[in-house]
Amino acid sequence: MNQVIFSEWFFNVFVPSVQKFQNEKGIPKRAVLLLDNAPSHPSESTLKTPDGQIFVYYLPPNVTSIIQPMDQGVISCLKRRYKKIFLRYLLQEDCFDSMKELLKTWTIKDAIFAVCNAWENVPATTLRLSWAKILDQDYDDEESNEDTIDKDIKACLDLATSIPDFTNVNEDDIVDWLQKDLNEEGFERLSDSDIAVRYGSVSTPSTSQQPDSSSESDNEEHFEKIQTSQAMEAVDVLLNFCEQENFDFHDIIGLRKIRSEVRKIISNQKKQRLITSYFKP
Repeated sequence: MNQVIFSEWFFNVFVPSVQKFQNEKGIPKRAVLLLDNAPSHPSESTLKTPDGQIFVYYLPPNVTSIIQPMDQGVISCLKRRYKKIFLRYLLQEDCFDSMKELLKTWTIKDAIFAVCNAWENVPATTLRLSWAKILDQDYDDEESNEDTIDKDIKACLDLATSIPDFTNVNEDDIVDWLQKDLNEEGFERLSDSDIAVRYGSVSTPSTSQQPDSSSESDNEEHFEKIQTSQAMEAVDVLLNFCEQENFDFHDIIGLRKIRSEVRKIISNQKKQRLITSYFKP
């Protein structure tokens, strides 16, 4: 994370999302984003809309971990859910001889979708409880974060012990693994000398230092083009399986929408073939 990326996210993602929510709910067009004062965040004066209705407020130093909502179990819950998805992936892919080979198949794209999936599975109670300290409210009737943590640990342990190489893993191992990045800030602190070394003398690599293009191409993924008929068959099989196993209704609807889109593609391809047939000699 750096200031440029954060600014782009604030104005291109956060602000439009907030404004859309406000319009849908018919609530006042005003919002504040509470943040810790990290070096990767721009100044408060630059993070606000032209009308000043949506802006950023930085919490005082050394209080972030005490009151900031995202630090009240939300981020840690997200990470646990992400790692649970990762364990499920390891369990599913059992055709590799070594863990090192398997880890190479986990791509950035996989990680991004896993984070999205994990965020969707953060319980609503965790989000509500995250505001308890800063709003000075009591949520005794809600499921505690401790209950959620215990469930996540048990789920991760069950998955881990199902993986051949991790049958001897215990609960302490899982807790230690889940907390490995507990103090990870999410950005890199660089001194002036570090910055000078990294960016001060950028030179064009010599021919001898040029990466081997052949080795790069070997590492690139090559995908065989999938025919629409194959896609249609795959969607039908997956849809039938999900209905058979009583998947969530919304998941079924999503698959039916995908099937509808594939049918549109097939229909368009048939129309194109019919049109071009008129021009055959």
